[in-house]
Amino acid sequence: MAALAAAYTAVNKTELVRVEHLTLPFPNLPEGLEGLTIAQLSDLHLGWFDSITAIHRGIDLALAQRPDVIVLTGDFVHRPRPDQAQRCAKVIGRLRAPLGVYAIFGNHDHYGDARVVERPLRDVGIDVLRNEHRRITVDGAHLWLLGLDDAREGWGDWPRMLRGVPPEGFKVLLAHEPDLADTSAHLGIDLQLSGHTHGGQVCLPGLPQVWLPTYGRRYRSGLYRVGPMWLYTNRGLGSAIPPLRINCPPEVTIIRLTSKERNSHHDGSSTPG
Repeated sequence: MAALAAAYTAVNKTELVRVEHLTLPFPNLPEGLEGLTIAQLSDLHLGWFDSITAIHRGIDLALAQRPDVIVLTGDFVHRPRPDQAQRCAKVIGRLRAPLGVYAIFGNHDHYGDARVVERPLRDVGIDVLRNEHRRITVDGAHLWLLGLDDAREGWGDWPRMLRGVPPEGFKVLLAHEPDLADTSAHLGIDLQLSGHTHGGQVCLPGLPQVWLPTYGRRYRSGLYRVGPMWLYTNRGLGSAIPPLRINCPPEVTIIRLTSKERNSHHDGSSTPG
């Protein structure tokens, strides 16, 4: 086990957290939301060979971009133990954004009592959405932020989450597992943000990814168009089994919303940090 931990640390010291920049067009984007930026972080996995340096660096990079909204798409801890939950909350409690910091749970957050994780997060000002939504208003325009509790572990409740959300509203969904996109695309969602896959963790040329979990095998990493909806799968900041990353660096994503069509939706900029 000590050798595994040492190998993990060695690999991660050679990989920098990357900031992936995207500009996504939406013909139905309300005028007041033009240029709004969302920072996404995911899959910290504190308590399992975690690289606390990478997590701190990811937070620093996210804050340096000065996003309007920050979202966290699950798997804060490897197991919901009080010590790891408190440690996690202390680390990410630095996150601040003008329009709020919001979070959902992933499957690992439910490998026990998720309330153990929820309470410390709320104590540091993070709004945890468990099958809930929030209306974010800018210059009279509304963004409906939807938070689906983890579906893989059976906690997701789509009707409850959507209750009271106008069908014509501009909707951004936080859903831990990306392969839920085939469902959400039929529900009038404009953008789904997910994690869960860690990008496969070990990505060698000509070979399949070593690690891809259930509900994360179709939309593995990066940007996808699923029917009328955009989906982005974040590579995360932490790792699971195997506890290493090769050619798959940790990630912070910065997404800019626009009503203007572009030739390239990924800005082509990937900033190491």
